Amino acid sequence: MAITSVTPDTVPSGGGITVSIAGRGFPRNKDKAGFSVTYCGKSAEVLTSTTGLIEIVAPPCSTATTTANITYKNTSVVSTSITIDSAVAKPTVASISPTTVSPLTTQ
Repeated sequence: MAITSVTPDTVPSGGGITVSIAGRGFPRNKDKAGFSVTYCGKSAEVLTSTTGLIEIVAPPCSTATTTANITYKNTSVVSTSITIDSAVAKPTVASISPTTVSPLTTQ
């Protein structure tokens, strides 16, 4: 098991965004026994896991840098440093347009 990259490499301190961890040897199913991901020392919600990619929701983190730690089958790997930046805002939805739509009709 190995980590080759983490995207994005700068994450907002408030967390709440998807972080992709690329590598090899990961479990094919996020629900495998003994599989966990920690981020900033906290358990991270795993959205998906394939043998080459894990996607997590980053929890809030108050340190300047952190790592992602993946544990599976009594083996752990640690990512390179991830920058935590309080100036980076979590994406938000400002508006949705159009605000109304007509129902679909069938012919």
